[in-house]
Amino acid sequence: MIKNLTPHPVVVAGITIQPEGIIPRLSQKSEFVANFDGVPLVRMTFGDVVGLPDEQPDTLLIVSAMVRQALPDRKDLASPGDLVRDENGAVIGCGNLIIN
Repeated sequence: MIKNLTPHPVVVAGITIQPEGIIPRLSQKSEFVANFDGVPLVRMTFGDVVGLPDEQPDTLLIVSAMVRQALPDRKDLASPGDLVRDENGAVIGCGNLIIN
C-alpha cells in the first residue's frame, strides 16, 4: 500500500495518490542574523521529524524529500522524483518515487 503524506495529490506513472491528511514535517528554528537593506535575514536550522507514523509492513509513505533525507534508515519513505511540469512550469506529476 502507498500512502501520500504530502498536502497535495501525487501523480506518478499515471496513478493519482490522494493525500491522507497527515503531513510530517521537520521542526525548525529561525535565528535572526542581520538586516540587509532593511530586509531581515535569518538562519534556519532543522530538527526532528514530527508527525510521521511508525513503519508498517508492506506500506510505503510518500513524504517530502527533506523528511525522507532526515531519516536515511527508514526504508518505508519515498518522495517524488523526476518532476513533470506543464507548459507554464507548474508541477503536474512525477516520473518516479525516490527511496532511501
